[in-house]
Amino acid sequence: MNESPPAGAREVSPRKEGLKKALLALLISLVWTVLTFQVAALLLGGDAGWMAPFGHPLGVVYFAFTTIGVFFLLKETGHVEVTKPATPIETKNERHSSIFRSTHFIGRAKIGLFACDKYGRITEANRSFIELLGYRGRDEFLSAVNNDTTFAASTKWMDILKVAEEGEGYLENCLKLTKSNGEPVFVRLELHKIDGGADWSFEGAVVDQTDQKERNDHLAAKEAHFRALVELSTFGIYLLQDDVFVYTNPRFGEMFSYSESEITGKLTKLEIVAEEDHVMVNQKIQDQLERRVAKSHYIFRGRRKDSIILDIEAHGALIEHEGRPAIFGFLMDITDRRRGALALQASEQKYRRLVNNLRTVVFQCDSSGIWTFLSPAWEEMSGYTVNETLGKVFSDIIYPEDRDFRVKMFVECIQEERQIERYTCRIICKDGS
Repeated sequence: MNESPPAGAREVSPRKEGLKKALLALLISLVWTVLTFQVAALLLGGDAGWMAPFGHPLGVVYFAFTTIGVFFLLKETGHVEVTKPATPIETKNERHSSIFRSTHFIGRAKIGLFACDKYGRITEANRSFIELLGYRGRDEFLSAVNNDTTFAASTKWMDILKVAEEGEGYLENCLKLTKSNGEPVFVRLELHKIDGGADWSFEGAVVDQTDQKERNDHLAAKEAHFRALVELSTFGIYLLQDDVFVYTNPRFGEMFSYSESEITGKLTKLEIVAEEDHVMVNQKIQDQLERRVAKSHYIFRGRRKDSIILDIEAHGALIEHEGRPAIFGFLMDITDRRRGALALQASEQKYRRLVNNLRTVVFQCDSSGIWTFLSPAWEEMSGYTVNETLGKVFSDIIYPEDRDFRVKMFVECIQEERQIERYTCRIICKDGS
């Protein structure tokens, strides 16, 4: 394992170090090869010149392998050069100034970076922070932000510094700042405490969140309006997912006599449906979940908590909620309306039977004098069927001598809006009588 270089040392560049090692390997190999051949010549009783090894193939090969071996041996060894340690920076403010002025990345960063002392006074800032607040230069910026109307006097700013100081030394928060022209700017602040004994300070970053805040405020306002509309709706609004109601408005609870705590995440779809309609409601919901239909509209018999049966009209649409399919819709209690319609229908049938059995003709004309209704007694009286007469003008069957007078009375009755008018007239029957 290579040891770390000593303090004040620096590593030589790899390219320069490799060149030095290659030259050193050549020199060592040259000396070693010549000495080896000289020793061999002495042992064998001969005499060899200094360049003798390079005149023999064996000597050249020996020199080459020796050079390679020495080079790789040198490569495995570390080499450092000792330089004079840099003069330490005396104060934090000088350190911050040096960093912010000399570091190209910080100066050109798209987010605002700054440093401040423990009293909240800004000591340095990069260009993005200065431009964010609308200032033209560093000196103007530092002078402006450190007066009594900005950071140092801001209660929230000082509270943030206090929390960062007493906490873990790191803090994220949102802050409202004021630009040079008086306009507000909302930023996300990240603050980090720099320990330094009694002379500690802070470094931080800010990101402009003004547009995001405006969008969030707009969405929050729309959400509040939508929620008010839903909460005050006379319809029972619901969100159904996995056969369970995950949201309902107050009217839904009133409709089925359940409290909010009994519904949300607990009440299932079939608990509000009469048993006779379970299959039908299940099929309608399944058709939506399997995307066979985009929207649904049907009527079912609902069941309250106290077992009272209601007539419910349901509307629903398939949506995605938290990444999974769900049905959003509303329910209308049409019990009174439907029962009223059934009662009206029964009443109409009752009076229709009564009219149909009368021997007196009951008729209706519009303002133009055209027949719109005739009871069955008309056929017995005139010989004309009801279908033959409907759609014709009533004056066509009045006896000619009575016609002008009766038409005049009809017009006056219409104009004066008389409720009741009694008169006698002669008509022409189908057989001419």
